[in-house]
Parts: sequence; C-alpha cells; structure tokens
Amino acid sequence: MVNWTSPGPGGFYDDLGDPANRPHLVPGQGFEKDPAFFHTPRTGFGGRRNTPWRISWHRHAETLYGNSLQLHYSGLDPAARYKVRFIEAGDSTPRATRLVANGSFEIHPMRKKDLDVKPVEFDIPAQATVGGSLTLEWQPNPEESGNGRFVQVSEVWLIRVR
Repeated sequence: MVNWTSPGPGGFYDDLGDPANRPHLVPGQGFEKDPAFFHTPRTGFGGRRNTPWRISWHRHAETLYGNSLQLHYSGLDPAARYKVRFIEAGDSTPRATRLVANGSFEIHPMRKKDLDVKPVEFDIPAQATVGGSLTLEWQPNPEESGNGRFVQVSEVWLIRVR
C-alpha cells in the first residue's frame, strides 16, 4: 500500500478525482465555453457511502452524455513496452466503456465495469507508443442511457514494462 501510486521507473500516475493530480487529463473546452460540462470532463463523487475504499475511489473524472474521457502522455520511450492499469469507480451502475489508444488501437472492447472496484490492466500495443506519445480514450457505449454520467475513471497508471 505504501507504493500504491507508484507506476515504477518510466511510468505515470494520475488520480483523476483530484484536480491537482491529473496532469495527463485532456481538459476539454473548459467551464468558460462549456458551463454545463457537456464536452468537458468534470470531477464526480461516488455515492457508495460507508464503503472501505481508498479516498481516490470516492472521486473520479467523468464525462457526460456520450462524451469520451482522454488522457495524453508525451515523452514516452519509443522502444519500451507499456501497460495501463486503471480503476473505474463512481456510480454503482455497471456502465460499459471501450478503451482505445491513439484513436485506432483497441485496448479493450466494449465491456461493463466490474461492480467490485479493483484495478484492471491491459497491454498497450507497441505500435501505439512508437512515436513517443500516447492518447488513451475511454469511450462510452452509445446504446446505453441513464443519468448522463457514463465514463467514470478514478486512477490510472501507465506502466513501463520493459
């Protein structure tokens, strides 16, 4: 638990529910142009009270109404391999998302988040990081409806494997 937030050498960590600790979050249009947050990620808070979670799991970055959530990384080692680890907390409704790298490499197909909040990991194809940068995009399922909150991600690690 002491090294929970450490992504290891050459890696990156974002606590997406903490505005001061999410340097890779693509900010969208911002409040001035988008005061209703239709196209701007916002900070959300989980409603599962009295749950023995880490503080970072009770808050998250979320997007509304079918918009995706993006993180952008630069300065990656083009010769290295990477994997992504993340936590999807937020609402207890198991929404489905798809994760894509650089707009064309599917990291995982459309899948519902687990009801049990826990880290999940996926390999990043080497072709996605060969240019030294990476954009990860969590895309909501366009066929789902509900309260408008679809993509909710609490923590993300980009881990250099080798």
